[in-house]
Amino acid sequence: KFDRLMAKPLSTIASAFEKFFQHVASSVNWGRDIGAILSSVQDNLSASGIVVLSELIPSLCTLYPVLFASIVRDDDFDSSEEDRISSEDEHLNDSTMDNDIIASAETLKNRLHYLFRKLVHAIARPEHPLFLCVDDLQWVDESGIQLLSSLLTDSDYLINNNGDSQRLLVFGTYRDDEVDEGH
Repeated sequence: KFDRLMAKPLSTIASAFEKFFQHVASSVNWGRDIGAILSSVQDNLSASGIVVLSELIPSLCTLYPVLFASIVRDDDFDSSEEDRISSEDEHLNDSTMDNDIIASAETLKNRLHYLFRKLVHAIARPEHPLFLCVDDLQWVDESGIQLLSSLLTDSDYLINNNGDSQRLLVFGTYRDDEVDEGH
């Protein structure tokens, strides 16, 4: 459900996946289907991809404890490494940093879209399709629109050479009295 006062971009869509993975985490003893989902996620996403998505979907940390136990944290670095990095940063000029920040933001957005598409590929199978219901689309922010667009126009769902049926269904609702012509 989208909210007019959303705190973080993509939090609404990510919360749907969080609920899914919370259910998976509480169902670990259910058998092969859960194991197949976890294996598929790990096979389709790199370790770094799972880590990146865990910022938005915290249940991934619970489901992949060995992966997260092996991660080096920022506070694991000693201060001499931080001092070296700090002195290197002083040599960069502001225009270079601004260009890097803009490029990095676009790269991050593209990577997040790619990772969410890979996540959908991992958990949505012909025998277990994924149904994503989004409510109050009139409150969706630009990043949410872009992610939904990325998921809905993913050519692997639109052009399926395996003869499989589509595996993703998105159902959205909005209040037409809250949407103007420019929306």
